[in-house]
Amino acid sequence: MDQPGERRRHSRTEFFLVPTDKERQRVWVFKPEGADHSRGALVLENSDTGMRVLVDPSEPLHPGRYRLAFLANESPPRELEHCMVTCQWTTPDGALGHFAGLRFDERADEAVRFLSANGPNPEARAWPRCLVTPIAD
Repeated sequence: MDQPGERRRHSRTEFFLVPTDKERQRVWVFKPEGADHSRGALVLENSDTGMRVLVDPSEPLHPGRYRLAFLANESPPRELEHCMVTCQWTTPDGALGHFAGLRFDERADEAVRFLSANGPNPEARAWPRCLVTPIAD
């Protein structure tokens, strides 16, 4: 049986296999403490109006509003920029997870600037990590 600390540590870690041209790259998202109701995600593509993300295969993102926070790739993880988004669509991809299209709800200048500087770079095997938290309407 797992020790309580082991269960907590694993519940804050999400694992992804990201499809690239030649293989599937292993990527982990480590969630900060207190992010129990948030989903880890990877930004695969972005534009000035939104982004495509990958979430784990356990459950798709449902249509609705979310707070999206970009995470620093360090230990312990911490939030950087954040913005409000709406999930427009989801598509399952077997064991890989669910792809989701997120639209910025408001002017997201800071998020767009962040992604311009730190956006997805498959050649370098780098994808921005983020937290997606549902917002009650």
